[in-house]
Amino acid sequence: MNDDAFALSEPPAANGGGVRMSPTVGKLAEALAKAQAEMEGAAKDATNPHYRSKYADLASIRDASRPTAKYGIAILQPTRAEGPHVTVTTMLIHTSGEWISEELTLTAGQNTPQAVGSAITYGRRYGLAAMVGIAPEDDDGEAAEPRNAAPSIDATRLVPKAPAKPPKPTTPVKFDSWWAGLALVAEDGIEALLEAWQKAGRDLKEHAHAKHRDEFDALKDYARTRSAAKLPAAPEEAPF
Repeated sequence: MNDDAFALSEPPAANGGGVRMSPTVGKLAEALAKAQAEMEGAAKDATNPHYRSKYADLASIRDASRPTAKYGIAILQPTRAEGPHVTVTTMLIHTSGEWISEELTLTAGQNTPQAVGSAITYGRRYGLAAMVGIAPEDDDGEAAEPRNAAPSIDATRLVPKAPAKPPKPTTPVKFDSWWAGLALVAEDGIEALLEAWQKAGRDLKEHAHAKHRDEFDALKDYARTRSAAKLPAAPEEAPF
């Protein structure tokens, strides 16, 4: 390993103020690209106790980044804290001596060991995920945030809901008048009744079949008697 590769070098302005790297990073970049080709998404195996939501914790992010070791990349995450202010440095070191690091600074909601520890874990998780290219899916930063923060507003709840559509009528429109008309047509016999039935709309016939089957059978019987009174024999009827 070339010791000169560990000499700190200030990055170009385009890299951002928190990024530092060795004079060359070609071998590190090549190894990281190979590792990223084998990385899978971090499993959401932890639950945020405040929001009851699943998220990928630090161990899951670390497991997803393990292909880096296969290609000679070590991961270091030293931290420092000044009161509630926490700085996490994530550093990738290649066996060639090339390296790159970046700092993430955040403030815990309270100056207590629990809140500071949570902020450190939060910073390590997001710093590592950003450095190796793993996208975190949910947020467990609740312990690092003040509990008295104003609640967010769901803008979708402010949009008025469209009025509900009125339910479809159980009886088709004009059914009563059509049904009364069939009784009048039955006076002319079974043939006239069946012809009027065939010309009716589908919704009218389906409703009559479902709700007035017995009445229609009786109406047909009456129409047959009217036909028998006029003709020697009743015409053959179509099936109902």
